[in-house]
Amino acid sequence: MVIIAIFTALLLLEIFIPNLGNIHLFPGLPAITTIPLTVAVFANLQSYQFSFWFGALWGLLSLLMAYLAPGDLVTVILFQNPLIAVLPRALAGLSAGIIAKKSGYIYQFLSGALASLMNTGLVILLASVFYQNNSTLLNHLKAGPSASLFIILISSLALNGILELIFSAVLTPLLVTPLKQILIKKK
Repeated sequence: MVIIAIFTALLLLEIFIPNLGNIHLFPGLPAITTIPLTVAVFANLQSYQFSFWFGALWGLLSLLMAYLAPGDLVTVILFQNPLIAVLPRALAGLSAGIIAKKSGYIYQFLSGALASLMNTGLVILLASVFYQNNSTLLNHLKAGPSASLFIILISSLALNGILELIFSAVLTPLLVTPLKQILIKKK
């Protein structure tokens, strides 16, 4: 229970403190999300069932923030949709947790990578399905009505997605290994 409480508090800090969980480097561009790292580390310390619910909590908080403090029009349009806000994040937790059931550095690395990839990939895919013909979104992204939202999102989120994936993949084993050693000593 202590681990769940600590990670929930950490998630709340990342969501509510600007530029902690979602780093906005340039105005108007998508934020770099560091929260998949937190989800992956949690998934390596808990069961995949708990990591699914932890990811879902992240999604629910993202949905809440899209209503309370949206950063831009893209956030309003995309993350006020519960499927786009919650499903990718819940599945990021679940997939990271399933990979983390196996022990070892490579599985921790893959857990971090998969948490980030699942979140970014599913947000792009679901946004493309739900909003392909949304003229407000396409105009905001400076695209014509016949433009492919999927291609626009892939190109605009590619750098962020790659940075997030590397960040989560590399740091997950560096954090999980000592945390597991501490937890084993406490038993």
